[in-house]
Amino acid sequence: MRRYIAILPLLGILACNPFDQQTAEESIKEIVASETERLTPIELSLDLAIPEADSIMVDTLWIVTGIKLNTTFESETLAIYFNQEFKGDTVVIIGDSAQVAVIRKYSGKLTSTLNSLADGTLKEVSHDFTSERTQWAQFTDNNGWGMVGCSVAEERSDTNTTQIFSLKIKGGGLDTVLYSSTSLAGLEEFPKTASGTKLSLELRTVADTTLLVSFALGSEAVRFLPKQNKDEHWDDRWEAEATLGDDPLIVGVIRKDALADSDYPADFNFWILPIAE
Repeated sequence: MRRYIAILPLLGILACNPFDQQTAEESIKEIVASETERLTPIELSLDLAIPEADSIMVDTLWIVTGIKLNTTFESETLAIYFNQEFKGDTVVIIGDSAQVAVIRKYSGKLTSTLNSLADGTLKEVSHDFTSERTQWAQFTDNNGWGMVGCSVAEERSDTNTTQIFSLKIKGGGLDTVLYSSTSLAGLEEFPKTASGTKLSLELRTVADTTLLVSFALGSEAVRFLPKQNKDEHWDDRWEAEATLGDDPLIVGVIRKDALADSDYPADFNFWILPIAE
């Protein structure tokens, strides 16, 4: 994948610089380039066929029998924010740690196949969209810069009201719950897991299950099914079994309105999990 990397301006006044900032930036850029398996610069291709017997009603007139989503990489920006201290009215850059944002811009197409409940006719609803995928990493300078933590890579579409709250993963040495992708996790929380590993997933979304379609993309695309709570009501949790492929696991949610209405903006949110071997 071709990359276009630009260092964004650092915030604050670079007044007293006790370390070689240029050397630090070059070192961090080299590490980011070598950590592609965790910073996941992948494009996305999803083809989810849904049997009519297991179809998804998007409104009173149509059911969804297929979903396709494809993205194309457009550009990349690397932003480095070094640790700072305030000394009076002056911001001093401290050379012991840094946060790094990898921001990737994509364009793509979301297409759903709809089947009429009235007469069985088919139609397609398509959206062209632009999106941004952002991942944060934490670096420290301990006799040489190194990455010590990273976030789940997250993509959001143009206008997005659909959100993932948390994901529980079990299998292949994993037994953890991941929360907001804005929080950094230690690299040990993302152990490498071999392809072919069976994973048990529990997804929690901000919106309830009646509004969304949820999926996981491992060796193949699978749907999440709503989970019943103790009162036998559907809530905002979903369950799925997935098999890990060669690429990172992707978990996502799409708002049903975006599947049924070509005038409704493409509305999806997904996480890319850096656990593949």
